[in-house]
Order: sequence, then structure tokens, then C-alpha cells
Amino acid sequence: MKNKKALIMLMLLSVNVFSQEFDDIMINPFWSFYSENYLDAVSSGKGNTGIGSLGSISAVYLNPAAINIPLKYQADIQYTYRSNQNWLPSLHISDLYLTQNPYSGSVGFGLRISKNFQTGLLYGNPNSLTLNIGEIIITNEFGEEIGRYNAYEKYIVHSFSVPLVYSTENFRIGLNLNYSLHRRYATFENDEFEGKFDKFNIHAGVIFQPSKQLTIGASFIPQVTGEVTGNSSVVFNEVTKATIPMKIGTGIEYTFKKTPLKLSGDFTYTHTAARENLKDQFSAHAGMEYLVNKHWVLRGGFFNRQDPRDLSGGYWGNPEDSYDQFFLTAGTTYTTKNAAVSIALMDSHLSSNLKITLINAGASFNF
Repeated sequence: MKNKKALIMLMLLSVNVFSQEFDDIMINPFWSFYSENYLDAVSSGKGNTGIGSLGSISAVYLNPAAINIPLKYQADIQYTYRSNQNWLPSLHISDLYLTQNPYSGSVGFGLRISKNFQTGLLYGNPNSLTLNIGEIIITNEFGEEIGRYNAYEKYIVHSFSVPLVYSTENFRIGLNLNYSLHRRYATFENDEFEGKFDKFNIHAGVIFQPSKQLTIGASFIPQVTGEVTGNSSVVFNEVTKATIPMKIGTGIEYTFKKTPLKLSGDFTYTHTAARENLKDQFSAHAGMEYLVNKHWVLRGGFFNRQDPRDLSGGYWGNPEDSYDQFFLTAGTTYTTKNAAVSIALMDSHLSSNLKITLINAGASFNF
């Protein structure tokens, strides 16, 4: 039999994460407070704003209309490092924590077909995490150890995107065609369970520039649902439900005439309440960008993430702990004639319980 820690963990997962009897444990918007990888180092440095800004092909994650390829081609790479987060610390289990999955980056290639039309191809992991459960000891009916293994739950998204952008002098419209492979992995003694949820979706966006100083943007991702199918030698033909919620965002950026300063702000709404026992989330973002000289740009900002749990239903085992987060961000970019290297820091240690640090790095090359 498994040790006490394994039994406690199974019970907590069923209480704290399941939103319905057959909803999937890990392919679930509940975990986005930790799993989101923020795969654009420029927007990450300025409060994760960018719905109303222009950027490299990695800007597709906020608004496909924001993609701006200055020359004929562009190559782009991004990566995110994230600190560990203790999980349910009241249990006093040192090896029960959330940790980053090595798959937490993106690589893209952009193409400017004409003055008005751009496209590209992007692969990335917008969400990923590992819930480390620790070492499980297996004993026989006499309490004698007969084996042990390291237990975990993993969630990884493999995202393939083809953005299409049409632009005029004052207006841009973008459509991202996205196919995502959602994967869940879990260990059962010497076997690994794999759950699969593959789905096509679109991400639409617009940017309007009423003046040289002001840009306004909006983006929309519709909700998708489906079945997660999985099996292993222990669990056969398991079928659970998955919902990727609708998300709507608006953004604005203002550039001062006589000062090399830009201010940006975004507001997003995520229909997390599409999953029972979760609630809708509203997030406000603010950022600034200061041009030091023709090579260096400095950034700063902040944003919030709301607790996704609906505490009114009594389904959560730890409703007294707030999962609200408040992030402070900072970043910089060094630019040469045809290349830009960016780094950003995002930290939520001002929050009461979820204290996470992320470091985002990225580089784009135009030729």
C-alpha cells in the first residue's frame, strides 16, 4: 500500500482541484496562477502589458495584431524560469511543491510578405508545471517495504501558431490560428499515466492608432471544451472533461512627444467560472518604457491575478488562504541594428501566500 502522504495527496486533489466529478485534475484553469509562462520578455518587463503595443512575433500571446516585423524575416526565441512554490504548507511536507517544467519556452519565425501583410510560425509552451508529490514508499500487508518511487503530476501545453496580420497606416487586424496539445502526466508506482486533450482555437485582435502618440488594442480568445482521454497499465480508458476559458482583453499605449517615455495599460477578463467552483477573473496591468539611448530601453510595471476559487460553495479545503497575487515587474532590452535581447523580472512576494519569481529572457533577429 502507499504511504500516508500519498493517501493525503489523493484526497486533497479531489477536494481542491476537481470542479466536477469527471473534470480533469491538471488540465484545468485553476493552475494558471502558476503554470502561465508569459512568453514575451518585452511585455513581461512592463507589467505584462502589450495588447495595445507593437512587438516581435512572440507578441502573438497577447494580441496577434501586435506583431510587427520591420524587415523581411524575423527569428525569435523566448524562455521562462520560475521559482518553486510550496503547496499546502499546513501539511508540513517539504517535498510537496509546484515547480517549473523544463518545457517553458517558445521559438518563432516571422515573414513580411508585403507592406501590409505579415505571417509566421510559432511553437511554444504557454502553460506548464509539475506538482511534485515526493517519494512514495510501497509496503506489503506486513508493513515491510517492497519498493518506492517519486510521484508527480505534470501539465504541459504544446502550442503551434500561425499568425496572419493585415495592417494599414492607422489600423491593424490579426488572427492567430492555433492548435494546442494539452498533456497531463502522472506516476503510478512503476507506470506513467498520460492524458491527452488536443484542440484547435483562434485568437483575434485589432489595434487602432488614432494619433502618432496613441494606440488602442483589443483581443479575444473563445472558450473551447472537450474530453481528455488517457490510460496506463493501471488506469484504462479514463475520460475526463477539460475547459479552456474565454478571454477578452483591451490595451492602450501612449508615447510622450518630448520625453522618451511610453505608458501602457491592459485590462483582461477570463471566464474561469465556466468551470464549476471557480470564478471569473479580472486583471489590471500597468507599465512604462523609457528609452535611455538608441540601444537601451528600461521597463517597469505591475499587475494582479485574482484567486480563481469560488469559496462560497464549500468545496475547498483551505478557503482561509488567499490566492490573490500582486506582481511587480522590471525589464530591459539592448538593441543593435538587426537584433534585440530582452530580460524581465516578475515577482509576487508582496502577495500573502503565493510568492513566485519569474525570469523571462528573449531575443529577436531581423534580416
